[in-house]
Amino acid sequence: MLQRSYDVPDHVVILFRSFHLILFILHVMSPNRYKRNIDMLNYDSRDSVCSWAAENLSTLQRYIPDSYPRSLEVQKFDQTSSYAAMVIAAIAMISVGMVFIFTWNNRTKEVFIHAQPNFLFMLLFGLALVCVGAFLFSIEPTISNCIACPWLVVLGNSLQMVPLIVKVSAINKVSQAARRMKRVTIRPKSLYKVAGVINGLVALYLLIWTVFDPRTLRTTMELTSDVNEDEHQIVLMIDECASQSSAWIIATYVYQFLLLVAASVLAYQNQKADSRFVESFRLALVIYSHFLFTLLRALVWVLRTNLHQYTASVAVSFLLSLDAFACLGIYFLPKIKEVITPSTSTETL
Repeated sequence: MLQRSYDVPDHVVILFRSFHLILFILHVMSPNRYKRNIDMLNYDSRDSVCSWAAENLSTLQRYIPDSYPRSLEVQKFDQTSSYAAMVIAAIAMISVGMVFIFTWNNRTKEVFIHAQPNFLFMLLFGLALVCVGAFLFSIEPTISNCIACPWLVVLGNSLQMVPLIVKVSAINKVSQAARRMKRVTIRPKSLYKVAGVINGLVALYLLIWTVFDPRTLRTTMELTSDVNEDEHQIVLMIDECASQSSAWIIATYVYQFLLLVAASVLAYQNQKADSRFVESFRLALVIYSHFLFTLLRALVWVLRTNLHQYTASVAVSFLLSLDAFACLGIYFLPKIKEVITPSTSTETL
């Protein structure tokens, strides 16, 4: 018995499974099946169908989408940019650690006493969380990364911005009292109270987000215009962190922008402060740099559909690391320089 073997591509099999033959075509096939009359095991029917398909191949090909055949490929991190972002994030973490140690060892120096050591430690702790978040954004996403990143970045930024707002507000209050020749009392406990309440609410929001709609690892497929060596159109499989609703992450950006707007308004009001308040100028620069990098991160998130998911993650990692470097360079580096090489001027507040 003569048997034929056919190497049929998967997309053709799917096409035939979903193809409905009209009664006329079945009548055309049936005579060929009965005409052979040499096989009692139903091979005549198969041969009749395949012969009809070969004779009408051009007609069948019109039902195949232009993008077929397709091949699945898993999109991977660009190793060069990923390693670069990873190294920069690691350097940022080490820098924050070194500044923390230096500040702790010199917390009794006048420049740090005027800046309030507890305020500085809170700011550095927020920077450390952001740097860890930047490191996680630079590596391939996992389920644990998806959950940890919003906690680190949102809570870290909140730990930085809330104390900044409280302190800038205090400087503004002192400046206005000085112009009116009045005495004002600033209680450090207000810093801890306000920061504790607001950051506690932020942690509660993140907890609700994690419980009810956590960011998990989701696989999406993107049809590209590229073809492989087999002339199959490539479909990219992309692993990304996402929740069912995008409202959660939008709310975090709205919260951060509200903090930055409030801080920016206060910093602008302090531009006319007494020249002795050198701290107000540096705090204003820190706030403006935070505003810039947060705006850029929000822009990357909005344009993520036009970028590869991994490209967007690496870009966020770079922005978070640069934000930390800017804060260290603008605010902490002058204080470290003042301790190492004291000048005659003394910073207040």
